[in-house]
Amino acid sequence: MKKNKLILPAVGLFGVAVAGTAIACSKRDGSEEIVVAVDGVQKKFYEKAIELYNKTPSAKKFKIKMIEKDVFGAIDINTQGITDKRVADIFYMPADRVTDFTQRKNLVQIEDFLPGILDDIAKEIGASEKEKEAMRYFGTIKGRSKAQPEKQVTKLMAIRHNTEGLILASTKEESEARSELQNTRYDTLIELVKTGKALFRFQDFWFGNGILAGAFEKIKSESTDAKIKNANLMEKIIYTKYGDARVSSGFQAGNEYHEAFKKATKVMSDLFFPIYEAAYVKTEAEFKDTVWGKKGISQGDLKAILDKNVGDAQNRIFQLMKDKKIDYTVIGSWDSQNSEKSAGVRSFFNVVKTDENNEYLQGPGSWAYGINARNNGAKPERRTALREFLKAIFKAESYKEYFLSDSKIPFTNKFQTDLANDLRNENDNAAREVNNFAKELKFENYTELYNAAKKEINDISELAKQGPIGNDWSSDKNKTKPSDVVNETTKEDNVKSLKRPSVVSETEFKKTTDKIQATLPLRNVIATILGLNNLDDLKGTSGTNKDQPWLVGQELLKPEAIKPDGELKDAIQGGTALHVRKVQKFIFGVDGDDQKGKEDLIEKLKNDVLEDQKNGNSSKISQAYDEVFKKAKDFATKYSKNTVPSDEILKNVTKKHLDIFLNAAIVRASISSIFENTKFKNKDNTDSKYSFKEVDAKISEFEGKSTFNKLLKVFSSTKEIKDGGIGIFKTQATRPDNSNPQFGPVWGYFNDLTFGNNQKYEEFKAKGIKTEQAFADEIFKTLQKLFADVSSTLQRGNSATYVEF
Repeated sequence: MKKNKLILPAVGLFGVAVAGTAIACSKRDGSEEIVVAVDGVQKKFYEKAIELYNKTPSAKKFKIKMIEKDVFGAIDINTQGITDKRVADIFYMPADRVTDFTQRKNLVQIEDFLPGILDDIAKEIGASEKEKEAMRYFGTIKGRSKAQPEKQVTKLMAIRHNTEGLILASTKEESEARSELQNTRYDTLIELVKTGKALFRFQDFWFGNGILAGAFEKIKSESTDAKIKNANLMEKIIYTKYGDARVSSGFQAGNEYHEAFKKATKVMSDLFFPIYEAAYVKTEAEFKDTVWGKKGISQGDLKAILDKNVGDAQNRIFQLMKDKKIDYTVIGSWDSQNSEKSAGVRSFFNVVKTDENNEYLQGPGSWAYGINARNNGAKPERRTALREFLKAIFKAESYKEYFLSDSKIPFTNKFQTDLANDLRNENDNAAREVNNFAKELKFENYTELYNAAKKEINDISELAKQGPIGNDWSSDKNKTKPSDVVNETTKEDNVKSLKRPSVVSETEFKKTTDKIQATLPLRNVIATILGLNNLDDLKGTSGTNKDQPWLVGQELLKPEAIKPDGELKDAIQGGTALHVRKVQKFIFGVDGDDQKGKEDLIEKLKNDVLEDQKNGNSSKISQAYDEVFKKAKDFATKYSKNTVPSDEILKNVTKKHLDIFLNAAIVRASISSIFENTKFKNKDNTDSKYSFKEVDAKISEFEGKSTFNKLLKVFSSTKEIKDGGIGIFKTQATRPDNSNPQFGPVWGYFNDLTFGNNQKYEEFKAKGIKTEQAFADEIFKTLQKLFADVSSTLQRGNSATYVEF
């Protein structure tokens, strides 16, 4: 799954506690239904699970009803509530939602509700005792009894479904990369950075928490203090002291874990310092002599990679990999195919140690199944049906369909091995088929065809599938004038992101790039539409999600905006705010977190561009601009408390935001004819009977299967790189939030306000921070203040850092 969940989840991680409602489900269509939300890539998976479920006696009475929703839309239930028929009976949740949904009373206590269900499923998937224990850890919430707050209570709330995580990706072939990683000069993350071979997005705390966790384990192993040795230090990021019931943090001065946190933060800071020093401290002349300057990497590149906009940071890293300026990065396994296409990645490994002394221990990133609390009042036969459907979901046949559709890897080693064996024959057949295809094009084998196609097709294939062009979230270069031109991504920067394919002439490519426009990010656009004079004023609160930048607070809106039955009902968060992305959908027809929605809009605009070209006018595109302007004016007039901006201002900002998608459409429109109609050359330079598009599709299909095999190999690996393997997948025992419903701000504190805060780096530069230790001290001071402030806020608000049962 695409992991926008890991940056700014659509539902807050520490949302408002909502009373769970126990109801018996009503009959519809003559039989009782169990509702499941299905994303496009899940369709075959759920169809197989339903097919298996239909063989059980329960299927005679209880039917499975599929409703179409993307995975995050399916769990974005602040508006409807858990009893709404548009909300599923069975939730599929990323790790960070298990605590959130438990806190908000959205889940049944699954082992109380279905006694023995974990044993049933563990048996079904062939889990070892160790794997079964890991499943229990992952889905368990630790809380306290409401009646006896001093009593700790643990409840199984969800069942772990898959294995996914962060992996080391390389543009080198596996054997070459392994040989390099076996060299003690390159066998850690920090050495890969210092030698200019790798760049990472560790400011994203979903990626960076593994550095902190690994450092904590080392500190514990060396400590003689029993308190430190026995503590789960990740849990101490924000927690309630048992003795005096005060909210505290290991980052706070005077806290008993303060020194451990300072040491661990130094490990993390050391990974960032070389980039900070090169990007901010070095003069332009000095930078030319750095490992990056010598490779043609700019200081601007490094600043972009340190930025809080981690999507843009990753895109920049991928481009540098594709340009052969760096060789390694860390990606989410869900991005493996994208990395091969966009970055030229050829091999995958488990992540190496942070430095010589500290392991990299990422948070377990699996998805899990839970049951909607509205089923709490269900009769025994309905509970049996829910049990049978869950068991069907966890059967080998279902897993295989999900793996083939979305590279979703089974959790247990047995199922991974069985799946690998099952696919081996299929892959052997596919290899024979693709080699025969290569020979038809007069190449010796598939590898030779692949290398030729990579040179001729790869660049044009990317442009034919071009995604949004321009920063689509936020720019704070001038906060006091959100629409100011300095907040735009310039035409020149947007054009720089495009690479001319060899089959497209410079003249033709220039005709395309001349049409590319400057763009304005979403938050800047929404702030302008609302008539705000400062970008920082665009924030909102939903439950205990205080002052979040992804919300439009009710204080900015007329009461009509948050009417539960109004036209903005799908944008409402917790009854007190609107989600910025949902406002984007209302005005522009697209939610920027919805990949399919973005694809649909770009394709629509591409067709509009082509029709305008055919008719020799700009009628369709003018109409598209006019529609978003009218929607923006309508929104501002009806719902903003401030003065509605002039038509000129509204037309300007809405055009510049729509251009993020129109730019992509223009590129696709100009390239599509070449991509679809140009014949791929045989090895002897004669035309084959296949177009670029057809050859690209054949290669992509085979490479996709190859990627699946590589991922299976990574997650099932039992041999370290130094021993000739690809490393061992290592994680923390529990989710990073450690059942803390107040963990939400942590992600932003590390990314937006500290390690991804370019403004903070400019301040460090102005203060003359030039050494590794001084840099680490400043980073720690920043985190110390942030966590001291949030601890005080939570204490004043009597906000519990634990779930109450």
